[in-house]
Amino acid sequence: MGSPISPVLACIYMEHFEKDLIRRVTNVNGYVWRRYVDDVLIVWPKKEDLQEFLQKINNINNNIKFTVENEKSNEIPFLDLLLHRTEQGVETSI
Repeated sequence: MGSPISPVLACIYMEHFEKDLIRRVTNVNGYVWRRYVDDVLIVWPKKEDLQEFLQKINNINNNIKFTVENEKSNEIPFLDLLLHRTEQGVETSI
């Protein structure tokens, strides 16, 4: 993201990617996909199916590769937050 226009272009491309391509490769119900610029947070219903989904979206464009970071001890970092899963929902800390 070296140029001032890079975040804008990333958002435009990712919007296209999400609307036109992601919906074609997934038939899974109950997942959550949230994005900030080019960082994506996914809540996936079945861990086993996530690897298949990751492979499919990584084959869409050779220049874009997604990686997976799994939660550990019910926590996962996203951007500058630490998300903690509880029985009541999700708590955040910086």
